[in-house]
Amino acid sequence: MLIRRMSFMILATSTVVLAPIVAAHAGPWRTPGMQPAAIPRLGPEVQISVPQYPECQRYRADVAFNWSHDEYMVVWHQTWDDGTRQVYARRMSTSGQPVAAPFRVTTMSGNEVHPAVAYNASNDEYLLVWMYDVSGDGTRYDIRGRIIPWNPAGGGSDVFVIGNWVHPYDMWNPSVAWGAVHNAYLVTWDAYDAATRQPLRLGSRVVSADGAPDPSATITSADSPHHSDLIYNAARDEFLVVWVRSLTNIYGARLNWDGTVARSDFAIHSASTTQQYPAVTTNEQNRYMVAWEHQYSATDWDVLGIELNVDGDQVAPFFVIASTGDARPGRRRDVLEQPGAGRGRRHPRLPHRVRGPGRGPHQVPAHLRAYVVAGGCVSPAHHPK
Repeated sequence: MLIRRMSFMILATSTVVLAPIVAAHAGPWRTPGMQPAAIPRLGPEVQISVPQYPECQRYRADVAFNWSHDEYMVVWHQTWDDGTRQVYARRMSTSGQPVAAPFRVTTMSGNEVHPAVAYNASNDEYLLVWMYDVSGDGTRYDIRGRIIPWNPAGGGSDVFVIGNWVHPYDMWNPSVAWGAVHNAYLVTWDAYDAATRQPLRLGSRVVSADGAPDPSATITSADSPHHSDLIYNAARDEFLVVWVRSLTNIYGARLNWDGTVARSDFAIHSASTTQQYPAVTTNEQNRYMVAWEHQYSATDWDVLGIELNVDGDQVAPFFVIASTGDARPGRRRDVLEQPGAGRGRRHPRLPHRVRGPGRGPHQVPAHLRAYVVAGGCVSPAHHPK
């Protein structure tokens, strides 16, 4: 489903709702009767993919905003009736209208799944990354990437390998962010045991703007890390990576622009029940926002959120974003930051300053900040600082 609000676009597999936070929640409980209201839409749902024959299923959409041309690049993978999976992309305007037809990202044989995309404002291009079935039978994946120009008709780099750790590793769930200050990308992934499918470590690799990967690195191997996500903060010239640790904990690490660790594994939230699918964004100044699924009971899931300062420390206790039937388990959450005119995740500009449509650079007051989550919308005004 696609929902537009302000000047950004949300792609989600669950309903996006507005959830005013009436109080900070210091424990795994909820305010009785608190029911989120629907986010007002600027327009109807817009179909991004087009009908196919034979028809196929579409999964794992991701989106990047191109502020140079005021449009979006949306990516997803398609699963055909014979089980073949391929990555597709499409340019969309900020009004939610198609700019061009969908196109396949590569012409390679073999299955391609779980794409992610980041926009590079310096080079006016995108880095697309995805899982590639290197075994041919679904038993082992590596991470591939391709740089394409903002208008990708017939252009772009060759496909290159980003993560290809050898046996026993199987690479999943790639994420990508562009580091504005040094004009380089960081790609992260989850590494599983190819035989047991148990999570072993989180990997990362810096990719230069011309597509040359640096040596890969391990972010952490402690206590079965998985379900990772990352964001770049231009004000600090750092990345924040978040993940699930030991099923019941949300952890994070701060990485320097070159992928080296600035602050290793630190706890963001701990519970006695399952926590999964964390997502992270930043106001690109002094705050991060992390949202994730929390198992409230055996049959009931919430979406929780928490704000961190730039050092990774909690600003206030965690709070409930969606609850009581609004959160459906197994639906990967996403979160973005909405300053004044509304920019999305993974879209850094110059530190401390942003540019709204038709206006010059300006400071974004704290009261104009809000975070939008696939599962809820929250504002810093709705919980204590």
